[in-house]
Amino acid sequence: MKFSRLERCVVLLLAVFVAFLAGWTVSDRTMAESFTVRTETAAGPEAPLPRADGLSGPALLNLNTASQEELEALPEIGPTRAQAIIAYRDENGPFAYVEELIDVPGIGESTLESVLDYLTVEEAAET
Repeated sequence: MKFSRLERCVVLLLAVFVAFLAGWTVSDRTMAESFTVRTETAAGPEAPLPRADGLSGPALLNLNTASQEELEALPEIGPTRAQAIIAYRDENGPFAYVEELIDVPGIGESTLESVLDYLTVEEAAET
């Protein structure tokens, strides 16, 4: 039995198509197994601060009573900036609003924006 030229082309194209599908299926299976995603929770400035009141959600740190260690837990605030915040607070009295933090030497717009969601200003309780 002799095949015409058209029939040979169709058979060849069909063989190439089947080979392509087989290769695609095999590579799809091996690629799915080669990717592994691992997630870990950060324990540091990027992790939300725990709330003292037991409620869920990020804690709001009182800028007027925060310790150096609490301030250092904030994003972009290290020991030097935490000391500057406390020195400013001791020198100028309590903060009236969180945005006043921009007046502290070493605190710029980007640092202020990164800590705004973590801070509040409340008057210290008198004893």
